[in-house]
Amino acid sequence: MYSDAWVDDARLVVLTAVDAHERGATVMTRTRCSSIRREDGAWRALLEQGLAQSVVRARAVVNATGPWVAQFLDEASPVRAGHHPRMIKGSHVVVPRLYDHDYAYFFQAPDGRFVFTLPFVDDYTLIGTTERDYDGDLDTPAIDATEIDYLLAMANRYFSRDLARQDVVWTFAGLRPLLAESTDDPKSVTRDYVLELDRDGPPLLSVYGGKVTTYRKLAQD
Repeated sequence: MYSDAWVDDARLVVLTAVDAHERGATVMTRTRCSSIRREDGAWRALLEQGLAQSVVRARAVVNATGPWVAQFLDEASPVRAGHHPRMIKGSHVVVPRLYDHDYAYFFQAPDGRFVFTLPFVDDYTLIGTTERDYDGDLDTPAIDATEIDYLLAMANRYFSRDLARQDVVWTFAGLRPLLAESTDDPKSVTRDYVLELDRDGPPLLSVYGGKVTTYRKLAQD
């Protein structure tokens, strides 16, 4: 059942960081790695926390920056990105609870996509998701009016409700950095990942693609 596998994604990130810390990692929040360069057989990384700066040296660097993977390489490292992922936006709406159980529903949309509804924080139902090309600010993806109408129409198609925009209590959107040609249909683009290792000196591993549902397998690889 969906309720057997429910996870708070934000909490999962925190627990992963805590686990790493307990195994000896230093976790630095609100810290920007503004540049890396190879120096004397190691990496020299410049870190910024507000106005404060510090330098760390490392035998290897892992670039696991999600949507920023190519931008980080091109702007902050001596290595050029081997791929420039296509950003596909996925948006969601949250409405008052549509049913009184903990099951999820998956619907076939007329355009061939699947849309789901999920029980969400006790009193609500989450409806998602969309797939739209995105070329805006990577920091601030947001749902647009067309996406809201699409998701509400899908729910109304299958539920005996008449949801309207005033029923939407919250929205959120995220970006999928997918490895795809610009001509590919967003819903058919692979969700797989590519690990690219640069060994021209101390190693630099870059992670292209991937998503939270496969993050453990990706990490093991």
